Amino acid sequence: MAVGDSVALLDDEATLDRVSTDFGGMIRRRPDAVLVPSCAADIASVIRSGVPVTARGRGHSTHGQSLVDGGVVVDMAGLGAVHRVEADRAVVDGGATWRAVLAATLPLGLTPPVLTDFLDLSVGGTLSLGGIGGTSHRHGAQVDNVLELEVVTGTGEIVTCTPGSDLLRAVLGGLGQCGIITRATVALTPAPATVLRHKIRYPDSASLNAAQVALLHSCDYVEGLIVQDNRWSHVLEAVSFRANDFVVPAPGEIIETDSLSYFDFVNRLGDEDTFLSSLSRRVQPRPWCTVFVPGNAIDAVLDTCLARPRSEVGTTGMFLVYPIPRSVLTTPLLRVPSDPMPFQFSVFRYADDDSYASMLAANRAMHDLALSVGGFAIGTAAISAWV
Repeated sequence: MAVGDSVALLDDEATLDRVSTDFGGMIRRRPDAVLVPSCAADIASVIRSGVPVTARGRGHSTHGQSLVDGGVVVDMAGLGAVHRVEADRAVVDGGATWRAVLAATLPLGLTPPVLTDFLDLSVGGTLSLGGIGGTSHRHGAQVDNVLELEVVTGTGEIVTCTPGSDLLRAVLGGLGQCGIITRATVALTPAPATVLRHKIRYPDSASLNAAQVALLHSCDYVEGLIVQDNRWSHVLEAVSFRANDFVVPAPGEIIETDSLSYFDFVNRLGDEDTFLSSLSRRVQPRPWCTVFVPGNAIDAVLDTCLARPRSEVGTTGMFLVYPIPRSVLTTPLLRVPSDPMPFQFSVFRYADDDSYASMLAANRAMHDLALSVGGFAIGTAAISAWV
């Protein structure tokens, strides 16, 4: 099958089946064909043909955002190279994973300043959403650390855009609606050799969140986790990249301390197979949701969500919450509250079977609650930061 300027497309059953679902496992859409591009011009040709097109990084959307009925899926894995690493930047393809970026930068003692918790996500995918991590309180989102983009627009033009340009502002955090990122120049910072990590348990949401804010100046990475341990357990992961110890805010109780290499820390979830195996069930619906909530409302929002039935989260489900000063978030389309210390708040729901309607309803309630207190969702109530 071919379209446009005779760009070859794949339409065999195995390929179409592979791109007909995503990480969420709830939506199925079948394209007519798949493009595995070798250059940006291949993507431009297909877009100019007028067929419906969607870009797929690693398929980690959770509600069908990387899927299309009919039309063409652009499998960005075809553009997965790291082209150049310099003292303060790396030039990489949009389909490259952050793992591939690290593999090229760490031997030179460099790292992107912000990484998502899972490294096997595409650069273009996370830049289309925002890309938040435990270092965002220092460095902003991944989209705040972009120096240049190559983009294929909706009219099939290949455009290079720099900070300050309207197209760059529209593409970063733009959910893929204004263009497909084919190449990115991302900032780099010196990478630490080792890190010191404390896991600290707190009795409730308010003390967990207060401790996170208190540690923003002394810790390089902070992330609050609410996990299931007979009851909800509030655990803070606080990390120093200088391997210096820090004062644990009361009433926290240190439950684990370790010193580990920087790579072992950022790769703590492992590769995709390791991560999925750790969930016990490799294939299941995953109705995930992420919102931003003003700091003055996060405790109440979190407690309201925790009070809902645990069946709406699943036996392996969990919540994630951490503060990010509003001043470090500079990308216009990454919509966050005007509060000086908003929090990212995510829930990772895992359905035991196909009966996930109550989980989607809980996502909608979480979405509506966040909006009611002046917060925002990332795209929709079903979109997560995993793409």
